[in-house]
Amino acid sequence: MNSNSPLTTRTPLNLLVIGGEYPVGQVITRLLVSAGHQVAAHVHTTASAHQIRQNGALPVYGDLQRVGELRGLIQSRKIEVVINLESQAPNHIPLRPAHWDTESLMPRLVALQQAAAEGGASFLIHTSYATVYGDQHGAWVDETTRPEPGENELLRDALRAEKQALSGPTPACVLRLGFLYGAESTELQSLREMLIFARPLIAGKGYANWLHYHDAAEAIRRVAEAKPVGEIFNVVDNAPASSIDFLAKFAQSLGLNAPNSAPGFLAPLLTNRDQIALMAQSVRVKNARISQALGWRPAYPTLTAGFDEALLTWRTRAIV
Repeated sequence: MNSNSPLTTRTPLNLLVIGGEYPVGQVITRLLVSAGHQVAAHVHTTASAHQIRQNGALPVYGDLQRVGELRGLIQSRKIEVVINLESQAPNHIPLRPAHWDTESLMPRLVALQQAAAEGGASFLIHTSYATVYGDQHGAWVDETTRPEPGENELLRDALRAEKQALSGPTPACVLRLGFLYGAESTELQSLREMLIFARPLIAGKGYANWLHYHDAAEAIRRVAEAKPVGEIFNVVDNAPASSIDFLAKFAQSLGLNAPNSAPGFLAPLLTNRDQIALMAQSVRVKNARISQALGWRPAYPTLTAGFDEALLTWRTRAIV
């Protein structure tokens, strides 16, 4: 049997996806449904609910900081595994602005943990960021490497949330995801428009770590089924690349010239402080542990492979 097959023999689970309306949540929901699981996905809007139904899952609502509402969702659907993607909304390509609301990470996580424990869930998957290692000056790191967040409050908040996830009342696992991208990414589509019209862009020279939506989904599927309690896994592709390289490779895939870098004084106008800080870091993250433990390997190991998939999908949808 192919160890990397997305559809191996398994026992169906009842799953709750928090953040199901985000692009990565949509991809994960579709994969889990196709794998035979029963999926409920938390949403905020009726438009998102319609999309979740099209994906074959059940949309659910609730205040993410109210334990009673979350517990009711978990109990009513007999949820066994909770997948927390709420942290992933801003975790997209850093060349576009993002709102990193890390202050809400802890209260929402604590509420979710309590609700999961009281509602009978047996496992929690908390998604974090590969950026938590901080600036390692281009060195390769793995899960044994001590993160160096420095004075970056975004990374410090993310690390505190990881510790909370692993010390809570529900058995848990933490996944450190690379910057997410794929055909469903509105940020990638926006970046395409900016490249076509040769608009100035800010990018960094430090090594960053990337992850295609479909590879994120497959990793989460494997973790949900295996329930590796107490583990931290890096989930990134095989080829760290700077955001400058990301731009150059994406432009090349579109048949365009790489853009000129905008003057530094324009940076605050084109993105925000957090994104600038993340692009200034340089770290290369290894994914060997999840490969060895669960057989996961990225189907899109390089940016070029990921861009090819995105462009093919866009063509089928008449986007390009």
